[in-house]
Amino acid sequence: MAGTENGQQPKTYHAQQYVAADMNGMNKETLEYLHNLHFIKREQKERIERLSSHEVFSLHDELRWVMWSGAGLFIAGITTFAYNTINTTGQSMLIALLFVLSGTALLSAKRSNTSAPSVNPSSLPIMLGCVLFAVALGYWQYAYAPFGSEWQYVGLTCGAVFVPLAYKYDHRGALALAFVGIGVAIGLTVSPLSLMMQGYIVRTELISVGFAYGGLLAVIGACQQYLNIKKHFTNTFMLGAGHCMFLAALAGLMTDEEKLPFFLILLLLCYAGTAYARRARSFSALVSASLYGYLGVAYVMSKAIDDPSLQTSYIIVSCAAVVVGLLSFRKSFMES
Repeated sequence: MAGTENGQQPKTYHAQQYVAADMNGMNKETLEYLHNLHFIKREQKERIERLSSHEVFSLHDELRWVMWSGAGLFIAGITTFAYNTINTTGQSMLIALLFVLSGTALLSAKRSNTSAPSVNPSSLPIMLGCVLFAVALGYWQYAYAPFGSEWQYVGLTCGAVFVPLAYKYDHRGALALAFVGIGVAIGLTVSPLSLMMQGYIVRTELISVGFAYGGLLAVIGACQQYLNIKKHFTNTFMLGAGHCMFLAALAGLMTDEEKLPFFLILLLLCYAGTAYARRARSFSALVSASLYGYLGVAYVMSKAIDDPSLQTSYIIVSCAAVVVGLLSFRKSFMES
């Protein structure tokens, strides 16, 4: 290769570094240009041209469709079998089958020993195994009540199982399911029917428990980030903490007589959530903060506006403004 100005040695580029680029649109003129700049040698240029001239036939899409079709047929077959044989085989056989399917899905997954996020090909079996385990455990409690009347032990058991699985397989979905299970066990449940019919959240214990649980998740996530332990789990911890504290603030705003402190807390949480979303480049955190903030402001405005037509107009205009704003922010997030 020819020398460069000021006596500096040129960088050495191997042909393999340009193969991927050539596959994405590098033509012969570009290769000739790189050769004239002495970035690649003549034999490297010819080797890239030979490699790019051979089109590789791939069955990726076909095999993926076969996989999803097989999964769909399997689920349909299991559902049909359970429906037709529930009276003869009994509930115990169905519960055992669900546990076996859950264990099979989890055992087929591969363990991740990395401390950074990566594409895990076994992510679907892990999620499927966790969901089947939760369904099987809930059905077992419903049919035979192994925990008596204490349904919270179902959530605690799911959390105790899913947290080690999340760290073993490096799976954020399993970690989120663990947060949900533990939250349900300690009383963080909201009935959408009562919320729509009565207009408020009837579980007042959501307030203290939600703030405590959300704060705990935020502290654990920050400690993991500081100690460099599964740093990519931080966003999952922060999203879980945000959901809990936002729900607690909304519960206080809708049920407590002193609404101003909870409204100020909600605005503070929205500011903190938006700041975290910008710093961590997390669009999901931005959507969460925007949604909960909109619900709080809409509730206050519904109490302040007496005219039903004005309430409807406000909801339509504000919803459109929030959607347009989120779409514009999403575009900027994608570009960055």
